[in-house]
Amino acid sequence: MFNVSGIDVHKDFLEVAYRGRDGEIKVVEFDNNASGLTELVRFLRANNVSDVYFESTGDYYFALFYALKGAGFTPHVLNAYKVKRPEPNKTDEKDAIWLLKLGESRLFKGSYVPNESIQAIRFLSRKLVKMRDREADLKREIGSVLSRLGLNISGLGGKLRSKRRIKALLDLAAGKIGLKDVKDETVRTIYMAIKDKRNKPYFLVIQAYLREIRLLEREINRLNDALLAMVKPYKEQIEILTSVPGIGTNLAVKIFAEIGEIERFPSAKHLVSYAGLAPTAKNSGGKTRQGRPSMKSNKRLKRLMFLAALGAAKNSSPTVKTWFTQLSARGKHFKVIVTAIARKLLAIIWHLLTEGEKWAEENYSKKTVKIPGNKGIKLTVREAISLLEKIGYLVETDSTRPETDPEKHKKRKKTEK
Repeated sequence: MFNVSGIDVHKDFLEVAYRGRDGEIKVVEFDNNASGLTELVRFLRANNVSDVYFESTGDYYFALFYALKGAGFTPHVLNAYKVKRPEPNKTDEKDAIWLLKLGESRLFKGSYVPNESIQAIRFLSRKLVKMRDREADLKREIGSVLSRLGLNISGLGGKLRSKRRIKALLDLAAGKIGLKDVKDETVRTIYMAIKDKRNKPYFLVIQAYLREIRLLEREINRLNDALLAMVKPYKEQIEILTSVPGIGTNLAVKIFAEIGEIERFPSAKHLVSYAGLAPTAKNSGGKTRQGRPSMKSNKRLKRLMFLAALGAAKNSSPTVKTWFTQLSARGKHFKVIVTAIARKLLAIIWHLLTEGEKWAEENYSKKTVKIPGNKGIKLTVREAISLLEKIGYLVETDSTRPETDPEKHKKRKKTEK
């Protein structure tokens, strides 16, 4: 029996709309925590609910999704942009009722939510990208500080990738070594610019940034080892992706995390559109024209494919070289060429993953990349609990388990004829 409930998800509570036995819509409220979700499951079962509709609200909906799925319900995660309520007045109660009515109409399909394994891979992959971005920001900040002192070093970000340079700068700052012990010209130049006592504020800031970069690099390597261990069950897909020009192991893992199960895309066009690499079509008044690619897409996958295309453009693949030459001959801008190559590569990736085949062409070969084995990744109990909670699991310990007091449960009923 198809019986729907609509839930408006918030950080602390869940607004639940359902139809009573008399056919009227009623609204109740549950806490958005372990005990609240347990009570919600019992309540939905008592009211014979089969399908539950709610919006993807930050990270708050993951626990609800997996709790409902594990309890045997069919959860539908709706795109908030597509199901926006047209009325100007907004209340939590009205939003829950609107989601209930959308579910009953069956006009919208639920968004894709990866299984627990791919969800964990995607979570860690995205956090690693953020950490890399933070590291790049710190290097730009160091360059900005040095510019204030009249020192402009070309390619500073690349030069600060060297752990040896960062260690030398920190050792100089701490007085562990002297300038005469350093032969690296970049390190000497930076230290000479900031060692003056008048530049102490700039010196302290650069020192703090260097320490953070070193810490980030250490944690990135640790998490990257954990990520490679997690993708071992998907070794075949990763090896297919690494066979594509411009894609290495780390990039392949991130692309796989964003794509998920390739079966959810009926064709290569669907995957390309999902990444925001396909131009939009506008048809009105008998006229058809192509617009810019949609911004409502997976921007992370689009960025990753742009990086893959940049790498492929410098690769020795004859096919990619031909694409580049043809587009250059037509006078296309470099960014347009790279975007076009990204679109072609992603379309081919769909075919390769669907058929289970690797990239193959004449006069081109690529070394087989093996996924490293598990290096014995260790997490503290607190780190493990934090990771599980962020990907949607509810973790209770003796110190955190809430008291279940029926008197404290707030339930508010309202009706709409």
